[in-house]
Parts: sequence; C-alpha cells; structure tokens
Amino acid sequence: MKSQKYFAKYSEELRHDVDETFQTYFVERIRRTKVAYNGLPGAKDMARKDRDLEDFHRKELTRQGLDILCEASEYQDLHRIRKNLNSGYTETSKIDATYLAEHGEWIDIPLLAKIDTSGLSANWAIPTNQVDSQLEIAKAILNVSREHDVSDIFSLKLSATTLKNVIRLCPESRFLNVSDDALLELLDHESADIRKATSIKAIQAFPAERIKSTLYSYVNRDKPRYYNVIHWLDLGMSMSIEEARKVACVVTN
Repeated sequence: MKSQKYFAKYSEELRHDVDETFQTYFVERIRRTKVAYNGLPGAKDMARKDRDLEDFHRKELTRQGLDILCEASEYQDLHRIRKNLNSGYTETSKIDATYLAEHGEWIDIPLLAKIDTSGLSANWAIPTNQVDSQLEIAKAILNVSREHDVSDIFSLKLSATTLKNVIRLCPESRFLNVSDDALLELLDHESADIRKATSIKAIQAFPAERIKSTLYSYVNRDKPRYYNVIHWLDLGMSMSIEEARKVACVVTN
C-alpha cells in the first residue's frame, strides 16, 4: 500500500525522467555536487568522474525506472517500453516481456523477439533464470497474437529458441488450427529441436487421422526428410492416440 501511494505521488516525475533518460536529473546532480564540495580538495576530480560515468548511471537509472513502470503495469507506458526496446538504450529485461504480455499488440512481437536473455540486467541476474525468461517471452508472444491465426506466428522471424518455446507452450486447441503448409515448414526447419517440438505438439493436438495424413504428406514429397520427424509421427500413428499422447507428455516434461 505504501509503495502504491509513493508511485502515485511520483509517477509523473518518474515518467518525465525516463522520457529524457534522466538527463536533467543528472545535470542537477552534478550541479549539487559542485556546490556542496566547491573549493574542497578533489572537488574537480569528483565532478569529472561524475561526468565520465554519466552514460552508465543514466542507463542504469532509466532501466530501474522502466522496471518500476512495468511493475505498475499501466497502459499509458506502452510507448515508453516500446521506445526503449526499439532504441536499445538500456538492457532488456524479463519484466519487459511480462508487461507486453498484458498490454502489447501484434506489432510488438518483433520487440519481444529481440529481448536479450543473455543480458545481466537486474531481472536476468541469475543465469538459471534464463530459461524462465525465454519462456516468458514465448508466453507473451502467444498472448499478444491471440487474435491472429496461429500459422501467422510460425511465419515470423523468431530465433530457434523462441520458436521452439512458442510451439511447446501453444495450447493444443490453438495448434490444431495450424495450416498444413505452416506445419510442413516447421517440420522442415533446420533446427532439430523445432522439428521435434512440432512433431510432439502434433501428437498432442491432432486427431489420429491428421497425424496419419501429415506423416503421409511428409514422406511422399520430393524433399529431404528428417528421421526425428518420421520417428515421432510414426509413433503417433502406430499407437493409440491416448498412449501416444502419454508418451509425448512424458517427453515434454
């Protein structure tokens, strides 16, 4: 409750500071330092060091400010989150994805796709959180694309990791509507992980007849065929659909 009151009181000031990347704030900080230490030994060196570190501190403050705005999760800050992701002024953060999952739109998917999960900003600090962060991005992409055909998502330029996670997290009821063309594109993907994720999701989502027709279409084309696709689709066709889905569930967990 106290933090909410604090945010309500200072939110507009914070937004102003973020919009100008804390430039005025930092100029005032240097001015106060000069006044406070004027005439004392080392005062000039202190001011010089502040100026030398200005870029670092302003980026750090801007990132912290964006984190606060993301946590507050108000729609009016959408353009600020977009602006930073477009400009790359500060490090990206998992919380950017969380915010865009709630307020983002289809046009924000490229921004979500460029979020760097290898960064070491406050929200990525622990390396073991990297997988969670990648999953958060995939969830956000699925959420902001909820009004679009699922095949449209798979046609976007996404990293192999992001695409794999989008496939894995895609609800079966939604994946069921993937077009045959989009499905075959995924099964032809150069990434073995994406081919496997697609094949397993097909087992989980499709009725037995579509699994069979997909395997038939796949092996009877005049194109290279991948063993892992044939392996999983054949499993889905050879076993009862209930048993095949149990196997698929074990593999994905």
